[in-house]
Amino acid sequence: MLSGAVKRINYNISSYSVFAESNKPYIYSNLSLGIPITRQIVFTPQVQYEYTQNKIISYKGNVEKSIKGFGSINAYYEENIPSDVRFVGLGCRMDLSFAQVGLLAIASNLVTTINENANGSFIFDKNKRKLYPTNRTSVGKGGLTIAPFLDLNSNGIKDETEPKAEGLKLTINGGRMEYPQGDTIIQIFDLEPYTSYFVKVQPSSFDNISWSVKNKSLKVIVDPNNLKVIEIPVAVSAELSGSVFKMNDEVLKGIGKIVVQVYTNNDSLVAKTLSEADGFFYILGLLPGEYKVQIDPIQLKKLNLESQTPALKIVVKNSVEGDVISGLEFMLKEK
Repeated sequence: MLSGAVKRINYNISSYSVFAESNKPYIYSNLSLGIPITRQIVFTPQVQYEYTQNKIISYKGNVEKSIKGFGSINAYYEENIPSDVRFVGLGCRMDLSFAQVGLLAIASNLVTTINENANGSFIFDKNKRKLYPTNRTSVGKGGLTIAPFLDLNSNGIKDETEPKAEGLKLTINGGRMEYPQGDTIIQIFDLEPYTSYFVKVQPSSFDNISWSVKNKSLKVIVDPNNLKVIEIPVAVSAELSGSVFKMNDEVLKGIGKIVVQVYTNNDSLVAKTLSEADGFFYILGLLPGEYKVQIDPIQLKKLNLESQTPALKIVVKNSVEGDVISGLEFMLKEK
């Protein structure tokens, strides 16, 4: 099979051969083109050529029109030259939320037939005890259920008292993504089993700037006929702000480019920032716990300055909306 596209026209050439001991090889090819007439109408001519007799044995033409919110309708004509049989067909396909339903009427110089067909699948989520109908074939495929939650105690595990996190958005290299109404989970269907997929979290998707996700990229291997649950902990962090001042000739003035450091109780550096030109500083991302905030002593030594304010102890509270600590002030003066 050879398929491709030239500008807006798709082409497909498929060749077949049958070898039997007592007969000559039977070799033939099908050539079909996909020619868009408009955005909704596609014309598909097809011809079949047989190499043993070196002649065309059949040809066919199909016109299909897509109808938004409904499906499509199509009409076709086919003629088989060796059998002297002609076919005329008219059909339609409805794309419902739970199935694809089709009806096709075919008239020939021998007989008239009417065919009906329907296809779809049911996906059962054993964790939510819910049945999802779909108009696609999902047997043998896999899926993911992404469940973000507020990790209030920062242990990476969802506890019963921890609420769901709303607003998470992500991207994945495949599948079909759905956001169930009235829920915070994200479901991804039609994934190939035993295949690795990369899930990338959009960190700025939450309305609350205090919410953040530590692991922004995940690699997941999909299991067949199963919705794998991936719980994503969302950290609730705190906002920290204040100002750094310097006394010049008995005038208090903000000073910029001063390094402000945040340490845990065991003297582990967790964050640092530079003060603005007016002395203001701002830090976002502190998890619940006890900290101490201070000016970088090494920088003070280089600048021949000393801090009149000792290290400030703060406590970041556990809150769904995130804690806000403001009004911290450091007074500097020359030695």
